[in-house]
Amino acid sequence: GGSLSVPIPDLDRTDYLGYLSRLRASVTEIAAAQRASLDWSHPDPDTLWTLIGGPRMWERRLTDFDFYRVRIGIGSHPLSTRLVAPEIQPGEPSDPVTVAAAHRFIHTHATIADVPITVDLTATACVTIDGDSTEVRGLLRAMICQLAVLHPPDQLLIVGVIDERYRAHWDWLKWLPHNQHPAASDSVGPARMVYQSRAEAHRALSGSELPPRVVMIGDSEGRGDFDSADAIAGVTILEAR
Repeated sequence: GGSLSVPIPDLDRTDYLGYLSRLRASVTEIAAAQRASLDWSHPDPDTLWTLIGGPRMWERRLTDFDFYRVRIGIGSHPLSTRLVAPEIQPGEPSDPVTVAAAHRFIHTHATIADVPITVDLTATACVTIDGDSTEVRGLLRAMICQLAVLHPPDQLLIVGVIDERYRAHWDWLKWLPHNQHPAASDSVGPARMVYQSRAEAHRALSGSELPPRVVMIGDSEGRGDFDSADAIAGVTILEAR
């Protein structure tokens, strides 16, 4: 956090460019620490399997800053320390080379590239993912796997509202403890929470003691009717479209 000023000091051109070089080393160190922190908090979904059974599995609780925050891709992110451009008063003499170098320095280092981009699911009732169906389901799987690996079942339920024609894509949900109904059971144990409509899901969950958050996967033809799901406190819909 905080800010880092990039002034135009009273130095000759050579000294100032040397100053920027030393400053670059500090900013690079800040960026590396920020990148490491983001990669730690939001690991590549392909590496989540390495956390299973380890100390980081189910590590997140409701009070954690990264609770219910999931990685949706990689991109650019502002540097955690804000770089402040030099202020030059009108009529004040300045060397155009050093001024250009200062602004180029800020443009280059104000953001870091190829770091996790995340979405806070506590901040929205519905996330709709549009596009090619294979890619959409791939992103949804990655989001669900992050939630399941990092959040314990007593903090999060994962519910499927899946059209019968798409069930094969989501059969794996049955292996998640987060997909077990908190109270209902059948002949093989706790009932799995995969339903054909949001109304059916709402009826199944109504009256049950639920954890702080419920994520509802929507992969069906009947889209846009969120009334029954919205009645469940703490629900977030992740909808394929």
